[in-house]
Amino acid sequence: MLLVAAPLAFGSVYREIYPVFLGTASLAGLASLARALWCRRHGRPQAPVPGARLLLALNVLVLIQVTPLPPALARVLSPTSFS
Repeated sequence: MLLVAAPLAFGSVYREIYPVFLGTASLAGLASLARALWCRRHGRPQAPVPGARLLLALNVLVLIQVTPLPPALARVLSPTSFS
């Protein structure tokens, strides 16, 4: 709920809030992973994640966007940013 409501409450413009969002998302992911591992060890069935491939594709897209390009490649792709 926090991940959905937080951008609405803060307008996604305050940079000080970003670490809070990222920390909350990380904790939620770790808690989910810990629960899945616990269920797997104890033989309990797990519900399939709806849209798992779409979520994976979104994570890959975000990773590509936040990874900095090497300067030589950035110069080729966007020559005006290196003038």
